[in-house]
Amino acid sequence: MRRVIAFLFSATLAIPAVAGTYYIDWSGGSDANSGTSTNSAWKDAPGMAGFAATYAHAAGDRFIFRGGTTWPTNIAVWTISNSGAAGTNDYYGVDTNWFTGVSWSRPVFDGGGCNPIPSFRQYGYWVVGGNYVTIDNLCLTNIGVTGVEQGDYAVKVTSTTGLLIEHCTFAPNANRAIVFAWYGSGNDIVISSNDFSMCCWGVGGGNATTDIVITNFTLAHNTMHDFNSQLVSGVHGDGCYLYASTTNVGTYCANFWAYDNVFYGDFSKYDKTNSAGGMTAFVWDSMLNQGNAYIFNNMATIQNDANVSGAWSCGPNSINNNVAYLGAVYMLNNSYYAGTNCLYCMGFSSVTNGYMLNNVWKGGQSGVNSGLTASNMVVDYNDWNGGRPQVNNYFFGTNSFATWRTLGFDLHSITNDPLFISASNLQLQAVSPAISAGTNLLAFVSANNFPLATNDITGSGRPGNSAWDMGAYQSSTNAPVTPHRIIITSSGGPPSLVLSGTGTGTITLTGQ
Repeated sequence: MRRVIAFLFSATLAIPAVAGTYYIDWSGGSDANSGTSTNSAWKDAPGMAGFAATYAHAAGDRFIFRGGTTWPTNIAVWTISNSGAAGTNDYYGVDTNWFTGVSWSRPVFDGGGCNPIPSFRQYGYWVVGGNYVTIDNLCLTNIGVTGVEQGDYAVKVTSTTGLLIEHCTFAPNANRAIVFAWYGSGNDIVISSNDFSMCCWGVGGGNATTDIVITNFTLAHNTMHDFNSQLVSGVHGDGCYLYASTTNVGTYCANFWAYDNVFYGDFSKYDKTNSAGGMTAFVWDSMLNQGNAYIFNNMATIQNDANVSGAWSCGPNSINNNVAYLGAVYMLNNSYYAGTNCLYCMGFSSVTNGYMLNNVWKGGQSGVNSGLTASNMVVDYNDWNGGRPQVNNYFFGTNSFATWRTLGFDLHSITNDPLFISASNLQLQAVSPAISAGTNLLAFVSANNFPLATNDITGSGRPGNSAWDMGAYQSSTNAPVTPHRIIITSSGGPPSLVLSGTGTGTITLTGQ
């Protein structure tokens, strides 16, 4: 007789956790709830100071904050330490169908307007450390007070990979709205479609000591305005400032993108009697060593700049490179309107190749500030309508525009008033000399791998075969004109048509 013995083996299989959706409502929620429906919402989100719910993280979890609700200082510091996964970001944002009040508005995180700011909140009211994280449609405001510089950060970011911050409002009355403090290499950081005000830096950071490489940093579709309340105590303001040590060539950003951003409003110093500080640049990247920088379709217009120090007031596309740079800088189709205290519009130094094409600049003092040699710089098809139509260049000295042209630059450029629609609207009037005065860059941008530049700042396409307009806005002046008919009727008497106006032209009336 054969004996059959059966052996049973048991094993524990690791089954990946399934991502969930959780709802957060400060006014109507409780951390004793499940958090899995709007009727059973949590009060806090994971990582908030008071969070007490039962929760196990899974990559791709979604946290929905109720619109129209305000979270007070009790939640700070809010630390987002969990990570999503490639292609499955953790999401901290909204469902616009879930709100309190008569219509949806962003969830608000109110910092309480503190002076002084408590030391434990000094370097981050929010701290984002997880990778593959999306933060969407939240509002962070009122951390500090107007006119007092406390050196604080609204958002401190240590995550290095797969971060997307979009559609948010940052009005923190803080020194810096978003600060990156990188301690390791990473890639794919995107800051898009946000509104920044009441800060000294909109977006900034880097690392001055440790060797790190950040690949693909994108600043796109953002609006930055009215930094005045935090330009105090001699600090320098920046829209976006990425920095690295002047000697540490191992730290750099490979491929930096800044496009379709709008800068406007009051960037003057709050303490106008202080001779130091003021707005430095709207885009300033000293973290370049390898890869390229793409700066295109940005618009900046400055009001109330009478007290901005000229030495620190720079154009929206200033790229200052502290180390030998192995890539190229592309500055294409940007529009800029400034007062007389703006020192220069665009600049770069110590780079391998630099291109400034199709830009429009009105006001200020100088158009180009560059440390490039003649052999690796292409500057042409621009409208330099500055207070002094001249170009400063570190290699060539200070040159008048006429002398600058003898060096082979700006041979097709102009110095005419671009005729913006207004000081706040930098679209071109129909009679602007900048219309069709640029060069067609379709083949150029395609060959250099940034086809997004074939659209203007509004997303409208630029011509495929004809000359582009200078500046961030492509006009519709050259579009086909649809003919219109004028029908004249009368009631009991002869018809009449009265035309009045000034100027010259031809009017042809045909009919029976």
